[in-house]
Amino acid sequence: MSYVFGDINQKTADVTLRSNILFSRNQSLEIYAQPFLTVGTYTRVRELIHADSYDLYPYGFYNPHDFDFSYAAVNFNVVYRWEYRPGSTFYLVWTQSREEYDERQYMPTGSEFNNKIGGGHLFGNEPENRILAKVTYWIAI
Repeated sequence: MSYVFGDINQKTADVTLRSNILFSRNQSLEIYAQPFLTVGTYTRVRELIHADSYDLYPYGFYNPHDFDFSYAAVNFNVVYRWEYRPGSTFYLVWTQSREEYDERQYMPTGSEFNNKIGGGHLFGNEPENRILAKVTYWIAI
C-alpha cells in the first residue's frame, strides 16, 4: 500500500444572498440565492517512503494535472407566504438548482480544460426545478 500526497492550489468563491419583500402583514415573499464556485490544481505529487515518517519522494506514475477540477453550483429559492386567516398559512415554494463538475482527466481528447474560476458555463446546463405547496389550517379546540 502506498500513500500519495500533493499540493493543491484551490480558489473558492461563495456568496449567500437573501431578501424579504413584505406585501402586507399577511403576505410575504422570500428570495434566496447561493452561488458556489471552486477550482483546484494539483502539483508536486509525492509518495510516503516509510510509515510514521515525513520521508517523501517524487511520484512519477501519473500527471498530477489530470486531477485538476472545476465545480460550480447555484441554488435559488422563492417562498410566497400568505396567512389567509389567523394561524392558517399557505406556502408556495419554487426551487431551482444547477451544478457543473469538470475534471481534466475526463475531458474528451482535443478539448480544452478551463480551470479558471467563473460561473459562465454553469448557466448552459439544464436546471432542476421543484414547486411545492403547503397549506396549514388552525383548528381551535
